[in-house]
Amino acid sequence: GWNAYSTVNRIFADKVVETFSEGDIIWIQGHELLILPSFLARRLQSRCHIGLFLHSPFPSSEIFRTLPVREEILRGMLNADHIGFHVFEYARHFQKCAKRILGLATSTESGKLSIDFQGRKVSVSICFAGVVPEYIRRKIHKEVVRKKAEQLFDLTKYQIITNTKKKEKSITTEEE
Repeated sequence: GWNAYSTVNRIFADKVVETFSEGDIIWIQGHELLILPSFLARRLQSRCHIGLFLHSPFPSSEIFRTLPVREEILRGMLNADHIGFHVFEYARHFQKCAKRILGLATSTESGKLSIDFQGRKVSVSICFAGVVPEYIRRKIHKEVVRKKAEQLFDLTKYQIITNTKKKEKSITTEEE
């Protein structure tokens, strides 16, 4: 439940604080860490810049308001300096939640979305990020791509994990 979710976010905060250097930009991705900005902002104060990007839809305020911890989640997210969504609809849902649930002022000026939170403006953006499968299929078999991939695999001893059509595939470059 909520205690486990909070604990995971605190564990991440501990690790980020442990490795943080002045001037770092902290970029958080995914719904699993929505309250992490709050923990980081408290511990690092104004020494850091925090970005948060959601890869999943953000629900409408009608649905979001049914969550018992809705205010905690919104406040946690709003401790980021910048919050990004894939599409405008999700950003609008988030803005409406901030306005309807927390009573915050929101604005859209010159195409830029923002929310006033604790004396500062939190920017909200839309950035569609995705892979165009047809483009990849056309390029993947070209000789120049194959050679570049071989060069990259030779340079690293890390594991690359990809997810294609819900089938996870793991490619290890280390010799087994």
